[in-house]
Amino acid sequence: MFIAVLRMSASDEQLDVATSTLGLCVDARWKEGEPRHLGGRPNSSSGLNATLADAASAEDMVRGVSAFAQRCKDRKVSFASHATSAVIDVGLGVETLAPASVVFSDEQLALLASIHINLQISAYPVSVESDA
Repeated sequence: MFIAVLRMSASDEQLDVATSTLGLCVDARWKEGEPRHLGGRPNSSSGLNATLADAASAEDMVRGVSAFAQRCKDRKVSFASHATSAVIDVGLGVETLAPASVVFSDEQLALLASIHINLQISAYPVSVESDA
């Protein structure tokens, strides 16, 4: 499992602009002040999650992240605004006997830096079912 998710917090207007400008398929969106869960604390800001890549290989996931970053650069979208925070959360499914890794080149990292977005790496345990 190799998945990359854009997690963004901003004003509703900025979220609308980013969604339409970048053609994002939003998985989840929330508004400032609305409860997080039934009876939960209110959200401190508006935000969204959008899957950028869900790939079988690390290389395909990295290509998806790079394509997104290039689209941002081509459309002059930067996440540098003080009202906006954005991170690309790269998730790796890790089995106990099969380590997973992901490699971003210096050019790919420079591209992410040029649009002022953070990169986060998360490892998730994957259960392995036996054939017995």
